[in-house]
Amino acid sequence: MKKLILVSLILFATAQPVVILVPGTFASTETWWQPGGDFYESLSASARPQGHALVPFCWSCRLDPRSRVLAAECLVRLILSYPDYEPVVLVGHSHGGNVINLASQLLYYARYGPVITRSSLGTKISSSQGDILISTRDERENDVDEQEQILITDAIETLRDEFPLVRSPQKAYPIDQAFLLATPVDTRGYAPNLTIINWVYHLYAEGDLIQQVLGLYNRIYPPHERLTNLCVTAVDAIEAPGHSDVHHPSVGRWLLAVPAYADECEGNGDVVFCKQALEITAVPLLIPDELMESYETDAL
Repeated sequence: MKKLILVSLILFATAQPVVILVPGTFASTETWWQPGGDFYESLSASARPQGHALVPFCWSCRLDPRSRVLAAECLVRLILSYPDYEPVVLVGHSHGGNVINLASQLLYYARYGPVITRSSLGTKISSSQGDILISTRDERENDVDEQEQILITDAIETLRDEFPLVRSPQKAYPIDQAFLLATPVDTRGYAPNLTIINWVYHLYAEGDLIQQVLGLYNRIYPPHERLTNLCVTAVDAIEAPGHSDVHHPSVGRWLLAVPAYADECEGNGDVVFCKQALEITAVPLLIPDELMESYETDAL
C-alpha cells in the first residue's frame, strides 16, 4: 500500500500541464504560432514559469470541413497521448478553435455515445450528447457531404479502437481549458462539448471583419456557466483590434492569466490592451495587481 501511495504522489508531483496551440485557416506557412514566432514565444514565456509545456499543432489549415475533421481526429489522438493526470490546455485561433470544438465532439462520442452524423454534432437532440451549447440561430440547411460524414464515423471508430481505455476515463474533463481566439461561432456544427471541456474562454474583437465571414457565423457563443466571452479592445489605438490582433504577442503574454480574473466578468467582459505606436504594451486591466507582478517577474 505504501508503494502505491508513493507512486501516486510521484505521478501527481511530476504532472506538467501541456498547452497545445492550433492555428487557423491559411496559417500553415505563417510563423506566429511556430517556435520563434512572436505569439508562440510570448505565450511560451508566460507558460514556462507556470510549469506549462507549449506544443504547436500542425494541420493543413485548408478552408474546407473535411480538413477540419481530419485535424480534429489528429488533435484527439494527441490529447489522448498524454496521461490522465496531466492537465491539457488548448489554444486555437480562428478555425483552429473550431478544430478544437470538433475534437471535443469526436472525443465525446468516442467516450460515451453512439455515432451520430455530422449534422447533429452541434445540436442538443437528447441528453445523451452531453453538455453542449444550443444555437439561437435558425437551422441552416445541411450542406455536409456524405464523404465528410463517413470521415467522422470512421474517426470515432478508429479512436475507440486505438484507445480502448477512452471509455473508462480516470479524468472528468479530458480538456481542462480551451481558449478560442476570434473563432467563427457556429454552434450547429462546431459547438464546444462541455462534457469534455471543463471551461471555454472565447476572445473576440468587434473590429474583426473576418470572424463572421459575411454573416455566416456568429460573433459570440450563447451563455453557459462554464463559458466566458471576452471582447478584446484597445486603448489609444487608431483602429479597433482585428482578426490577427487577437493573436498579438500581448494577448499571448497574458492569455493563461485570464482564468484568474474571468469569474469577475460573469460570463462576458472586456480584455483591455493599450496599443501605443506599433506595439501593444499594457496588460488586461482586470488582472489583480499581485498577479500582474507575478507574471511580469516570471515572463520577462
